[in-house]
Amino acid sequence: MAWCLVQLIKKQKLPIIMEDAMRLAICLSSTVLICPLAHAQADVFDVFEELQPVSNWVNSSNSSLNLDNCSDDSECGNSGCTTNQCGCRTAPAPTMIGGSSLGVPFSFTDGDELHLLTNFYSRVSENNSAIPQNRISFVYKYLNDVPTAKDALFLDGAAPDYDSDLTHYELGLEKTLFNGNMSVELLIPFAYVPESTIPNAVGLQGSDVELQNIAFGLKALLLSDDRKAISAGVRVEAPTKEDFNFPGVTLTFPNEVWAVTPYLATLINLNDDLFFQAFASYRLQTDDFTSSGVVSNFREPNYFDLDAQLGYWLYRNTGGSGLTGLQAKTEIHYTGTFEAYGDNGGNAFPGALGETDQLNLTTGLTAIMNDRTTITAGIVLPVRDGSNITRDGAVRPHPSDRFFDWQANLQVNYYFGNQ
Repeated sequence: MAWCLVQLIKKQKLPIIMEDAMRLAICLSSTVLICPLAHAQADVFDVFEELQPVSNWVNSSNSSLNLDNCSDDSECGNSGCTTNQCGCRTAPAPTMIGGSSLGVPFSFTDGDELHLLTNFYSRVSENNSAIPQNRISFVYKYLNDVPTAKDALFLDGAAPDYDSDLTHYELGLEKTLFNGNMSVELLIPFAYVPESTIPNAVGLQGSDVELQNIAFGLKALLLSDDRKAISAGVRVEAPTKEDFNFPGVTLTFPNEVWAVTPYLATLINLNDDLFFQAFASYRLQTDDFTSSGVVSNFREPNYFDLDAQLGYWLYRNTGGSGLTGLQAKTEIHYTGTFEAYGDNGGNAFPGALGETDQLNLTTGLTAIMNDRTTITAGIVLPVRDGSNITRDGAVRPHPSDRFFDWQANLQVNYYFGNQ
C-alpha cells in the first residue's frame, strides 16, 4: 500500500488516470489479503509455541493425553496448566518412611524392678519430604516387644522382664505458603502404651491410649531446580503428654518441657527413576523435668538423627487414573546422644539406660493413586543390640540401643491443591 502511494506521488498526476487507479486497486486488494494472512500465520506460530512444551513432555514420557482425568483450570492456580498431560497435576514428591521414634525411656525403680516409660518423640524425617507440599496424613505404627520393665539389679530373673506390643497413631496437616516455597505443619500423635502412672507392682500397671506431645513446624526451600532441592526447617513439640506419676513414693514429674528440632533436608533425582533423600536434625530440650513431690529433677538428652533414603520408581503413569505410581524404598536411620540423662535424686532413675546409639533399617513400597493419594507400607528392623557400658565407662543395668524387635509402618497421604 505504501509503495503504491509513493509511486503515485512521484508521477504527480492529478486527477488520477485509469491506469493509476487500477494500480491503486491492485495494491489495496493485495494489502487486504496479505495482511490477515500474515497475522494468521503469526497466530499459528504462537499457538504452536504454546503447545510445544506439552508435546515435548508427551514425547519424552512415551504417553498419550488422557483428558478424561483433567480438572478445570481453576484448580491449577497460576501454573499455566503446562506441568503434565492434563496441565494441572504432578506426582507428589517422595516421602521418607522413617525409622524408630522411640527415645530413651524414662525409668523408675521400686526395688528389683526397673519400670520403663515409653518415650515417643517427633522424628522430623518420618512421613516427610524435603519439598513443601499440601497434604493431609495419617500414620500407624505397630511395635513388637517393647521392654516396659526389667530386672533393675541384675538378679538373674528374680524380677522378670516385661515386654509389650505398642501402637502409635498420628494425624497430620501440611500447607504450603509463598507459591510452594514454604510450608507449615501440625502433627497430633496418640499411642497405646503403658499408663504414665506407675504403681508399686509392675503387674498392676495398665495400658491405655494417651495423647503424646503435639508438634508443629515450618519448612522452607533454600535451593531447588529440576533435579534437586535443599530445605531447612524447625519443629517444636508442645508438652501435651500426660505427667509421670509414681504414687507409691508421692512423686510426680509434670510434663512441662518443650523440645525444638532444627533440621536440613535434601531430595536429589539421580536419574529419571532413581532418587535420594536425606535428613539431618538435632532435637534440643529446653528445660529439666522437675518433680512436684520429692526433690528430684532430670534432663532428657538431646537426640542427633541422621536419615537417608534411596528410592526407585517401579512404575509411573502421571495423569492417568487408578495406580499412577509405585516406588520401592530402602532407608537407614541413626539416633545418637552425646550425654546420658541429667543427674537426679529421690527414687527415680531416668538415666538407668544411659546413652543411645540406635541404628535401624527400613524398607517398603509406596503406591500412588490418581496422583493424589499415597499409601506406604514398610517395616523397620533394629541393627544394634548395644552395650550397657557408657562412654565414660559407667555400667548401666541395660543397654539402650534396641527398644523393639521390629516395627510395621502404614502411612496414607492425600495431596490437595496444585502440587
